[in-house]
Amino acid sequence: MSSISNSIKNTILLATVNRGQRTKKYILGASSSIFSQAVSTVISLLTTGILTRYFSAEEFGVWSILSTFFGLLLGLDLGFGNALKNKLSEYYADNSVESNEEARQSFYSILYVSLFWTTLLSIIIFFSRNSLPWHEFIKTQNTSLYYVSVNVLTIALMFFSINAALQIYTNGFYAYQETHFISGINTINKIVFIVFIISAVREKMSFQAISINYLIIVLFTSFGGLFLFIKKRRWFSLSVSFKNVLVTIKSLYSQSIQFTLLQLLSLVLTNIDMFLISNKMGLVLVGDYSLVKKIYLFAMSFHVIVLFPLWPAFTEAMLKKDKLWVKKMLIRILSV
Repeated sequence: MSSISNSIKNTILLATVNRGQRTKKYILGASSSIFSQAVSTVISLLTTGILTRYFSAEEFGVWSILSTFFGLLLGLDLGFGNALKNKLSEYYADNSVESNEEARQSFYSILYVSLFWTTLLSIIIFFSRNSLPWHEFIKTQNTSLYYVSVNVLTIALMFFSINAALQIYTNGFYAYQETHFISGINTINKIVFIVFIISAVREKMSFQAISINYLIIVLFTSFGGLFLFIKKRRWFSLSVSFKNVLVTIKSLYSQSIQFTLLQLLSLVLTNIDMFLISNKMGLVLVGDYSLVKKIYLFAMSFHVIVLFPLWPAFTEAMLKKDKLWVKKMLIRILSV
């Protein structure tokens, strides 16, 4: 009887410890996300103010279109990123050596598939760049700006396609409830960007040069985030068999289809307006509209970043049958 009693006490104690750690990780993740979003918002306002004065009205319109590509092309992971987040959360909840190895193989499998797909897409974009309907939303009488815009947006499509694959590290950090690393990376990215913008304006760099350097900063930040996640997990072995890649895809494809449909619907609804305005009213009004849209989305952005760290935490809690924690967190979040 005493052994059973001790077992029950140890189980309750372990659940309490896990619950406390999970809550601390969520608070750290949510608070760091709020801080990062606040810094990003301030820097975004500063860079917008600088660029609206430095660029012409039409150049700023092209810049606004370019900026939408970042979020629009994150859906190129075909839903596997979010499906992987759930899978890694399961492995994290199990916390065994075998689960860690399976998590490593799943992560690299999706990374390699995503890199292959987005690299192929980038090659297709490059060779079909002259066939894309740029004239539908680059409405300008400035022929020189038109061709510069086509070059910049083509490179943006290619860079952001590759970036969509590299961004898999964010799903990894979310799954392991390490949102603060994502917040730190995003904050560093914004600080580097505004330092670059100030330097670029002082050096009187061209619109094309500023745009391409911005894309390089984004891509290198994603490389840095990916390296940091791999280092944190100590997944230095990059090898994955083709068989394991197929097994991972087979286990995740049903969820990925659902996430793909949701992502596509969300991305179209939140970004189609920019292209419609550019097509009907020209580049000048795109820039003005993007400023108004940023203000409108400001409050919603904070709401989303607070909820994002909850997703993997809920997954882990449910797998450990800690329904009480889920219930308490829902009550607290809904009462805010």
